[in-house]
Amino acid sequence: MKKKGKINEYNILGLNIQIILTILVCIFSLLGFLVNKNFFNIMKIFGGLDLLVMAYNNEKIYHNKGISVVYVIFGVIMLIWGIVGLVGVI
Repeated sequence: MKKKGKINEYNILGLNIQIILTILVCIFSLLGFLVNKNFFNIMKIFGGLDLLVMAYNNEKIYHNKGISVVYVIFGVIMLIWGIVGLVGVI
């Protein structure tokens, strides 16, 4: 069993940011379905940020480096995809 990291102010802040970003992803997904498809691009941006925060939390709290790399890769891809879609290039 892996040892968990110490809980401090930064870890609590990271977890709170992750919760807020997850809620925002859910809200903008719902708005994308109900109101306008352009909300999906905003959801992708918040989803990418959420994955990056998840990578940070996974690295600092759970010390699991393998999945953190996957979170960072998919987070950056989602951020780029959302920004490109919002700008209107694609």
